[in-house]
Amino acid sequence: MAVYKYPVFFEVHSLDPAQKEKIEKYFQVRRKSGGGDCGRIHNVGDNVYKIAFIDRTVQERVLQKPNHVLEMPGGPLSLTLRDSLETPPTTTSPVSSQVSHQSLPFHPSLPVQTSPPGGLEHELHLDSYLLRYLKESPGAGRDLQQQLSSLGCSVHLYPEDGRAVVRGSGQAGSCGDGVEPWKAQVERLFKQLQERYKCHFEVDPRKLQTLLQSSTLGSEDVRVYCEAGEGFAVVVGEGPEVQAKLKELEAFQSQGLSSWKQEKTSTTCQLGQSKLRLLGKVIEKDLGEVVPGVKMTRGDSGQLELMGSASEVWTARKLVTDKISLVLERVVPEVSLHLLSFLREQYGRPGNLSSLLGLGHHVEVELGDTELRLFSLSSGKLDQAEKDLLVEFGEDKIDMPNGALLVELKSKLETKVKEMNQSRCQVVARFGPGCRVQLLGHLKQVQELREEIGAFLKDQSSVRVVGRPQQNHGGAVGEAGAGPRPNETVAATSYHLQGGLHVVVCQGDITKERADALVNAADENLDHAVGVAAALSRAGGPEVQRASRDLVRQIGRVPTGTVVETTGGNLPCKMLLHAVGPVGGSVGGNERPLLEKTVKAALDLAETLELQTLAMPCISSGIFGVPLKVCSEAIVSAVRDFGREQRILTKVTLIDVSGEAVRAMQEACDRLLQGKREFPGWEVESSTTTTTTHAPQRDTTAASARGPAAPEVCVQVEIIQGTIEKQEVDALVSPMVGSDPLSSRIGNVLSEAAGPALMTAFLRESGGQTAPGDNVLVEGLSGLSSGRVFFLSCAHWDNNPQGPAVQALRQGVRKILTACEIRGFCSIALPVVGTGEVLQFPHNVATQVLLEEVRRYEQNRASRTPFLVRIVVHPNDRDSTKLFKLPRMLCISEGSYMALDQSKTSGLCCLV
Repeated sequence: MAVYKYPVFFEVHSLDPAQKEKIEKYFQVRRKSGGGDCGRIHNVGDNVYKIAFIDRTVQERVLQKPNHVLEMPGGPLSLTLRDSLETPPTTTSPVSSQVSHQSLPFHPSLPVQTSPPGGLEHELHLDSYLLRYLKESPGAGRDLQQQLSSLGCSVHLYPEDGRAVVRGSGQAGSCGDGVEPWKAQVERLFKQLQERYKCHFEVDPRKLQTLLQSSTLGSEDVRVYCEAGEGFAVVVGEGPEVQAKLKELEAFQSQGLSSWKQEKTSTTCQLGQSKLRLLGKVIEKDLGEVVPGVKMTRGDSGQLELMGSASEVWTARKLVTDKISLVLERVVPEVSLHLLSFLREQYGRPGNLSSLLGLGHHVEVELGDTELRLFSLSSGKLDQAEKDLLVEFGEDKIDMPNGALLVELKSKLETKVKEMNQSRCQVVARFGPGCRVQLLGHLKQVQELREEIGAFLKDQSSVRVVGRPQQNHGGAVGEAGAGPRPNETVAATSYHLQGGLHVVVCQGDITKERADALVNAADENLDHAVGVAAALSRAGGPEVQRASRDLVRQIGRVPTGTVVETTGGNLPCKMLLHAVGPVGGSVGGNERPLLEKTVKAALDLAETLELQTLAMPCISSGIFGVPLKVCSEAIVSAVRDFGREQRILTKVTLIDVSGEAVRAMQEACDRLLQGKREFPGWEVESSTTTTTTHAPQRDTTAASARGPAAPEVCVQVEIIQGTIEKQEVDALVSPMVGSDPLSSRIGNVLSEAAGPALMTAFLRESGGQTAPGDNVLVEGLSGLSSGRVFFLSCAHWDNNPQGPAVQALRQGVRKILTACEIRGFCSIALPVVGTGEVLQFPHNVATQVLLEEVRRYEQNRASRTPFLVRIVVHPNDRDSTKLFKLPRMLCISEGSYMALDQSKTSGLCCLV
């Protein structure tokens, strides 16, 4: 399967392996090239090469700047990109060194979408330098606005993203002769604009130096943008004006060439503080040997200023650029934002963290706002630094029982933390919303605090399980008259199949399970960030994620239903099998057959590798959102079919930390396996089982034998009348059309409350286009009672209750609730999504989707901590008010249901 499907092509005389590698690295970095995930460079014809990207939007972003200039050891290399093998028509130019494009590539986006009610919107992708010119040049910007106003439109320019967003009023479509659609008129206007203005890329070193030095070459009509660090400059303006400036540059060159070498000049090289600390002494030594006449000064912001004769300064700049290219850089994905904040607070001063970890001067650590980066000249040093970092620091999250016990525990933890931090701050314990405790800091102290919490709960618990288990008529095992309790585990059971396969089902920590192979519930990118994948990656050490990243780089994304192998690092296994199961709701109802295929692939791979024992979690039942019953039956069915023949693989352990998942797998085994079931006894603790600290787990299989139990309230739904922006919850939800957070009434209200920071943060987090069903989480907003907003991309109502619009809404709500679970949020507020004037969903359809997805979330969530879903009905929304009979409070728990008035819901079913 072709993974990198979106190529760009360029011509160059020849490329050696080192040059290819440098070009590939360049196109992998978005801030340099606009690129991203890409494949290897291939020769596809006479002097024609291609490099392909995994995403079409990345390809389009790269093509927005058709001329890319890279610094190479032999001098700058200019690549002129195109999107096909066909050679475009060539044009001659009066300046031999120029790389210019008069008619820039034009990439219209999706069809016109409605923005605020009655409005039109169209997004176009243009060269970022042209957009910057239009934004900064008063004459050009004024002229553009005048032309657009004749169409009843306005434009917002985003040079950093290469986007122009045109918005029109309700009368915009009837402008002009009324024949051409509004979108075609806008595109024609911008086509004419591109023909009028010209962007000239200058790569000649001497002319670039002249542009850097001369302030007279630029004017109000012609702008010069110098990218000295990238080795080029861009001259932008109307075509004739640009040509005149280029001739002026030629004349300036011919007059000043003789004196250029001796002319005194200065230039600034931007390295960044980390790279400057790493390279500063080396660069200073080399400059002293090669160009002793150049004076080097270090700036506070990580820059080097070079002063001297023009020829020597140019030589010095090239030496610095070559040194910078040798620096290796790595992001450590296992460091969360919370842990990163702790590290910044305690070790934020330059060199502090490197000194603590004993990295010396070989590795520099950069503690950014959102990620931790390592810099070094040696890949081996980077590996060791990453390993040392993850061994030294860590975090843990623990869900606690509520009530007086939590207050007492909080007091004890505060005392213990204060004791640990007497000399310096080594650990932090934070109590989040609800009953979650987060531990951050040095891993030794984090583990010590976790043990303290475990000991406290054990001492406080009055529950003790004694005696032999009794088997109920329903086939479940439990102590007579007793329901499930905190801190107890589900009994392990085992089955011997006729083919000789031994199947064990138990509750426990898979990272401590000894087996020839452990199975990881992975995603297609093998990005082990959450769930069991994160636990296995942490326990295995950085080698696990690194091996996975290398594998994806070689073979591309791993398709659903496929299993691949890597090292297990420090895990107690010979190898780790990464099984990519289906995501609920995204495979057209084929979750069970796809999951069976995934499990069969894992068992077959273990057999091929001649392994004897394997341990597997309840794949796809966590954040992937497949119902437990579907997961358990698919897994057990695959094991049953595999065990019909005699195999090298003799033992399969189905293990999960969730008692609910274990019970579901045991019930599936009872129904589907034709073998002998053994009951080894009711185990409170074992070598492979960790004591849980969740609220009591449900045991529906034994309910009839034990009698009715009190409902366990886990998800509470409040339906209130009010305004969304005033809700004091962990996060809000705002619908949007396409990728515009201001395309809905709620989005505009939130923007007014939060100010410009909302749009800035949204553009930073969104990373480009969003599809219906996607969401963008924006955090750190002031002006709102909640500092977080999920922007949910929706499609317009298509008059089909089972159509794509409803499916996108379901998928979007599901993803947001899952994200809340992952991030530890305890409350969220949603409007009745989709019922406004923009999306126009029927009220009964929108409310049914919301409540069904909340119910589904409650059934499949792993945590039992309380979670609040607040549905906020606007005071003017009379239809929703009638539907919900406000105010209402619904508690979703085992054995309960949402009792909406059936006569008021126009077909909305009660959720049992």
